Amino acid sequence: MSKDFKLANSCDHKINWEAVALSSDRRTISTKYPFASKASVYLRINSVLQEESDYTVVSSQSVTSIGTVTYIYLSRKCRLYIPLIEVQYNTYANYCPKCLNTKYIDDVTYNSDGDMNMVGSEYLLVQNVEKRIITKLDSNTFHPEVGTDIHKIIGSKIIDMELLKSNIVDQINVTLQKLKEEQQSLVSSGRAVSSGELLDQIYGVDVKGTDDPTTILVIVTFTARSGKTLEYSQYVELNRQRVSFA
Repeated sequence: MSKDFKLANSCDHKINWEAVALSSDRRTISTKYPFASKASVYLRINSVLQEESDYTVVSSQSVTSIGTVTYIYLSRKCRLYIPLIEVQYNTYANYCPKCLNTKYIDDVTYNSDGDMNMVGSEYLLVQNVEKRIITKLDSNTFHPEVGTDIHKIIGSKIIDMELLKSNIVDQINVTLQKLKEEQQSLVSSGRAVSSGELLDQIYGVDVKGTDDPTTILVIVTFTARSGKTLEYSQYVELNRQRVSFA
């Protein structure tokens, strides 16, 4: 049974130790993004974690064009000449630089034992389907056939929307058929694989346009060899397509 790192994970919108500047009053500290929660804010100066009594987290009631104004106010003026000030906090999804408001992030995560979270069976199949669709074709030196060229289509000048959708559907069907063929080769080689991780039938690929010309909604319905019907859906953006360096 194959395993892989679990890549698609819910984003925590956490900003880890952002280096910030001290205002001229030597007490006010502003961060790049607003605080989603006062309880999530931690402050350290010259690598020393500050006590909660050393500062106050301020959230203004006024809302500007950049959102609610939040900042940290020190209990006393900082006397250090050039302090290294760092802040850790959670921000809102629509300000998060990691997930860009998608609420998901492609990165490894760890369980309570400190081990990387892994996926197998049907979860692995869904992840492999996603990789095939959003990976840029030819970006993987060792597997140039993996991926699609939909990044060249999305954001291009649209003359015929139906033709564009048909092109995307064709590319997705081709890359998933390649996945199926490669999996069949693995089975033939005698490798131990579970029925849940094997792609069986592709029931349909639906592509829908959105208000943003650089974004489409892709919905793929398929079954695993185990008999379970699965669905993968995602807003695919030009800046989200993976480039593989492996």
